[in-house]
Amino acid sequence: MRISYLIIIFIIFCSFTKSLLADEVNFNAKKMEVEENGNKIIAFISETYIPKKKINIKSDIANYNKKEQILNFIDKVKLSDLNNNLYIEGDKMKYEKDKDLFYSYGNTKFNINDKYIIFSKNVFYNRNTQTIYGDDFTKIEDDKKNIFKLKDGFIFDIEKELIKSKSSTVLDNENNTYFFENSIVNLKTNEIAGKELKVEFEKSYFGNEKNDPVLKGRSSYSNDDELKVYKAVFSTCNIENKKCRGWELSADEFKHDKSKK
Repeated sequence: MRISYLIIIFIIFCSFTKSLLADEVNFNAKKMEVEENGNKIIAFISETYIPKKKINIKSDIANYNKKEQILNFIDKVKLSDLNNNLYIEGDKMKYEKDKDLFYSYGNTKFNINDKYIIFSKNVFYNRNTQTIYGDDFTKIEDDKKNIFKLKDGFIFDIEKELIKSKSSTVLDNENNTYFFENSIVNLKTNEIAGKELKVEFEKSYFGNEKNDPVLKGRSSYSNDDELKVYKAVFSTCNIENKKCRGWELSADEFKHDKSKK
C-alpha cells in the first residue's frame, strides 16, 4: 500500500511540475545574469522560448522581470509565433506576458502566413484579440501584389483578414490607385468600403494612353467584379491636359464593371 501511495504522489508531482514548467520562460543564451534574488534575468545572445504560448524570440539581449511579467528584447529581435504562423523582425520589443501583448519600438516587419507583409513602426501586436495596430504610416503587401498604404491609424484583424484605416491608398495589381477615407478592406473577399473615394486609373486602362481617367465620390464599395461609387464624378480626360478637351460625367450612383472596363 505504501508503494502504491508513493507512486500516486510521484505522478501528481510530475503532473504539477509539467504544468509549472509549461508556464515558464526558457532561455538559451551565451551569457546570463540573475539579479534581485532571481526576479530579474538578463540573457545575452539569447533564444527565448515560452512553451505555453508557443513563442520563440531571438535577440542580442533579453531582459525578464518576473514580478511584473514583462520581457524586453533589444537588438536584432526576431519573433516566431508558431501558433499563428506569424513572424516579426525589429530592433526592440516589449512583451507583457499577462496581457499577451507585444509592442515593437521603431521600424518593424511582419510576415503573416506568407500572405501578408507589413512594414510599420511603433506598433502593437495583441495575441488575445489577434490584432496588429498603430498610429504611424504602414504599408501592407499581399500575395496578389496589391499594396495598401495606411496612415492616421490602422487595425489589422489577423483572423478575419480585415484592414481598418482612417486614410488609405490602395495600389492594385493593374496599377490603378484608390484613395479612401475611413476604409474597411476585406482581404478574404477583396471587398473595400470607404468614404471620399478618388480613383486614378492606369492611363491606358480605357484604351487610350493619353487619357488621365479619374473617378471621385462621397462613398464607395468595391470587389473583384465591380466598383460602385455614390455621388460620383468621372472623366477619362484630365482638364489640366491642354491636348484633351475637358469633360466630366456625374451621377448619384456610378457602377464600374472591372472585367469589361
